[in-house]
Amino acid sequence: MESLVKKIDKVMLIVFGIIGTAMILVASYNVFARDILRTSAPWTDEMLKLLDIWVIFVVSAIVFLHDEQISLTAGACALNRPSITALSFSSTFWPAC
Repeated sequence: MESLVKKIDKVMLIVFGIIGTAMILVASYNVFARDILRTSAPWTDEMLKLLDIWVIFVVSAIVFLHDEQISLTAGACALNRPSITALSFSSTFWPAC
């Protein structure tokens, strides 16, 4: 089971890299077409929107797989109850109380 999770993680990271590279290429073409060729490429805006949505899905799956999502705990530090503080932040950005 552990090797399956590692394989899924590796595939998702590769997909994230491909989508990120595609976003950079599409945005670069948009700038090139607008500034150098003096023409518009309206499909680039729509493509970037779609790729942005896919990045959100792939990254949220990666974060869920690594159990690094942020859980919001309103007032956990103020109330200082064990049942509430058990739901502390799981991110390294905001340490728990």
